[in-house]
Amino acid sequence: MASITNDYQKARVWDLGVGAEKRGPYLVTQTGYAIGDEEARESLFVLRPDGMWVDINVYLSSGRPEELDDAVFDSLAAVVNLFNGLPPQATVVDIPISEERLRAWLEDHPPGTLLEEARRWFARYGERRRVKQKRKPSPGNV
Repeated sequence: MASITNDYQKARVWDLGVGAEKRGPYLVTQTGYAIGDEEARESLFVLRPDGMWVDINVYLSSGRPEELDDAVFDSLAAVVNLFNGLPPQATVVDIPISEERLRAWLEDHPPGTLLEEARRWFARYGERRRVKQKRKPSPGNV
């Protein structure tokens, strides 16, 4: 396993759209280890729109999986534009992972359920996004 990089060919872009008629939004992931991790611990990393990578376990151990919403890209063009402006070496945000909460999450989600949990998060993401957009004031009402 290699360290993660900003090479778009090594990343996976997940289309969170529902059905063939809707494209996007998108989540970008990559499996590997963080540069500088002497133990070379393999993990799944998520690319945020600010160009920083975050270990998925940060979100799983937070107790608030909706925090992952901030790592979603509105369009494929936004993903491409970000990758075009990134340096070759990836930057991983070092956010502490609560080992206790991560263990609890893993106990509640036995092997094989991560995909199911991801599907539930995808389904709820659309609703959270609609609610968030409704709350935004229109330019004429500011």
